[in-house]
Amino acid sequence: MRLFIGQALVISGITELSLLYPVEVYDETKSILILGIVSMIFNAANAFGSYIWGNILDTIKRRKEFLFLLPISLIPCSILLFSGSIILGFIGYGLLGFVYAIDAPLYSILLLENFTFEELPKANIRLSQFTLAGNISGSLLAIFKPNFEIITFVFLIAFVSNVLFIRNVTGSITRDKTEERKEVKNKLYAILSFFSFNFAAEIFFTIYIPFNYIMGNPEYFIFASYALLYIVDEIFYYFSSKIIINREIYYIYLIIFIRAVISIGISILILSKLKIGMLSIPLFLSFGSIYPIYSASFFSVMFRNLKKNRGTIIGIFNAVEDIASILGSLTAGIIGNNLDNAYMAIFYSFILSAFLFANYLRKILASSV
Repeated sequence: MRLFIGQALVISGITELSLLYPVEVYDETKSILILGIVSMIFNAANAFGSYIWGNILDTIKRRKEFLFLLPISLIPCSILLFSGSIILGFIGYGLLGFVYAIDAPLYSILLLENFTFEELPKANIRLSQFTLAGNISGSLLAIFKPNFEIITFVFLIAFVSNVLFIRNVTGSITRDKTEERKEVKNKLYAILSFFSFNFAAEIFFTIYIPFNYIMGNPEYFIFASYALLYIVDEIFYYFSSKIIINREIYYIYLIIFIRAVISIGISILILSKLKIGMLSIPLFLSFGSIYPIYSASFFSVMFRNLKKNRGTIIGIFNAVEDIASILGSLTAGIIGNNLDNAYMAIFYSFILSAFLFANYLRKILASSV
């Protein structure tokens, strides 16, 4: 679908920048704390943006203007990131997070408003495929450390693609504050479970950089790991919508369990002082690639029968994810020098996520009786 070409290009540029900058910061400072602060800045800005953009999208009908604005707004971020200044780099990385925050709620609402119930699964798969294509190309290009001109060119082509291919998209106002408060209250334990899940995941992905080095691997293994992850994600996104039907809760718990086992396994591996070299990549892929199944299952449960405040609720979940990432990256910076303890913290967070989701289900069942 030509509608999503600009999305692939935008994600490609964002992926390049979001991978290059933290790796370069760590290479220069060798500080896990500073690495955590960098991630925290991005996620804090992204969390703020998620809630703001979600509310804006629910209160106005315009959609095309935001799709045009997104790629153009990313060019100033690139200028700051390539400025060579530490302070401007931090500002640019935060601005990147804020601008990027509009992407998920914007495209989610675009699907819900412009496709029928029958067309929606296929459209969602296409969007996921184009997004992952951007992730793959961006992570591969990051290996070669592209300059400012190349990344700016990618964003300009994304802008042109959106102008050419996005024409007849409609929007609607769906904000209902009373219903919004009710939905948030009903989903509180699910939101907390989602928070704990993403808190654990952020620690894992942040400390993968030092984990890669202590396993005796070169820098490019990090970029290669992410490129392979996005390729595998592409496959899992395609099949996830088919396999989870009527088994969403089962898959939510299965993914939490698998990630918890991987985390405690890596903690034991580090304690044993065994260097596994390139085998760290399969471990990374095993952890990361199953997220599409969790995501499809979780949001299928969360958005079932949701008619109003879709942008706001999407924004809330995105903001919660980002707040979890903020605290996760900060925690990684604080405890990251003891990697075995960091992986145990990940394990316990996944266990907490499972218990919180059980409380959510118990509350839903009680209210339906």
